[in-house]
Amino acid sequence: MNLQLKNIKVRFSHKTVLENFDIFFQENKIHALLGENGAGKSTTANIITGNLIPTFGQIYIDGKKVKFNSPKDAINHDICYVQQRPLLADDLTIKENILLGNKKVDKSELSKLSDFWLKNIKLSSIQRNHGGDIKFFTALVATLLKKPKLLILDEPSALLDATQREFLYNNLKSICEQGTTIIIITHNMEEALNYCDYIYLLKHGKIEKQFPPKVITKQELSDFLFEKQKVQRYFPKSNVLLNKIFTLKFENVSARPSNQSAIFNLDFHVKQKEITLIKGTPESGLTTLENVITGMSNFSCKGNIQLTQNHYLNLFTWNLKKGITPYILRRKSGIRVGIIPSNKTFRASNPNLSILQMLLPNNSTKSKKHWEEAEKLINKSNINICPDEKSKSLSGGMLQRLILTRELENIPQLLICAEPLQGLDSATAKSFCEELRHFADNGAMIIVLSSSDFPRDICNNIYELEGGYIKSSAENITSDSIYNDIAL
Repeated sequence: MNLQLKNIKVRFSHKTVLENFDIFFQENKIHALLGENGAGKSTTANIITGNLIPTFGQIYIDGKKVKFNSPKDAINHDICYVQQRPLLADDLTIKENILLGNKKVDKSELSKLSDFWLKNIKLSSIQRNHGGDIKFFTALVATLLKKPKLLILDEPSALLDATQREFLYNNLKSICEQGTTIIIITHNMEEALNYCDYIYLLKHGKIEKQFPPKVITKQELSDFLFEKQKVQRYFPKSNVLLNKIFTLKFENVSARPSNQSAIFNLDFHVKQKEITLIKGTPESGLTTLENVITGMSNFSCKGNIQLTQNHYLNLFTWNLKKGITPYILRRKSGIRVGIIPSNKTFRASNPNLSILQMLLPNNSTKSKKHWEEAEKLINKSNINICPDEKSKSLSGGMLQRLILTRELENIPQLLICAEPLQGLDSATAKSFCEELRHFADNGAMIIVLSSSDFPRDICNNIYELEGGYIKSSAENITSDSIYNDIAL
């Protein structure tokens, strides 16, 4: 399938997202849409899939003009979309999720695709027991059963490890050869350069440049694509009290949820002016650990949380058997706490909330004061959107940036970040890591839970989570020296 968008314009009440937008996707090729958050990648995908009707412009398939008034119209033209976070039914099995939306299924084809993309995964297993990687491959199998002529993948490698990424991209070419045109929405320059036939650089709602990857280097691409961003500095309030050393300890943390991986007797800590990184996967217990330490678990757990001052004064102790909630962490611990969960769409926000409601959950009336507060956070996030627009109108990266800004605004003394770089373009991810280090240097305690690459050089403590058990990494830095400038 050849697909062309011609003279496309997307205009909302206060902004133009795409302007004089022209793009051509050649059949049986892999095309990369590359750009910063807010460049127009998701808007382009939503037009192609019928989720958004452009203000002006035309769509052509194999030279014939078409119009999509709904996603059903796009599907009827054999256009399919695998989102970054596929909306699957967690309480159904993998097989049931695959069959949803597929009216007629060739059993032999289902078996063939499942054996290939979901090797060693039982189709009878419940979806919620698997991590984001298996959810992606489940959605991919369900989509491939429809035999799409054009396939859009939104950040397909975001939840995959290095081996899975290589496996995915090495096999996308064979899908193309079988008659499918593929569009990849990505921030990853290396993936675009190594695996795609054409690269389209989007900036400010326009195609800035397009070319085959052989004619440009990674450095040239980076210099062209990313403008240098000014890092927003949130200087600590006077009551951060750098003359008092806080230490947060998690001791003998255990949990055996029925629908997630278990964790056993985990011991780790974070001190003031430190970043503690815990690396793992959902299967190794990372999701379970996130649910426990953020207070978002709905299962019983064991262990203790202890906050001390100057190594000996106990400020807060909580037995996890009693259950813990975000309210207890934020209101009862005695320190300001920021929480960034891995599920930004439904835990840190909700698609049906307005931007104002999402940014100011406790003060979400449309008063002039609250409107101005929301606008201030939007400006800090460098996003062009109005407070009364719905959160669902945001791309994943834009939503992530707003959530980060919201949680940092209160100058947290403890910040818990789960998958904090997911969905961010390279420039924003770099700025955020600089901001985390800045926060720590000015007295914050920071815990990062990550299943993907995270810069280890900014971390003071690194733990590896494997099979539900935790071990300290050999890379850990002795942190005693970082307190030399604190007056005890």
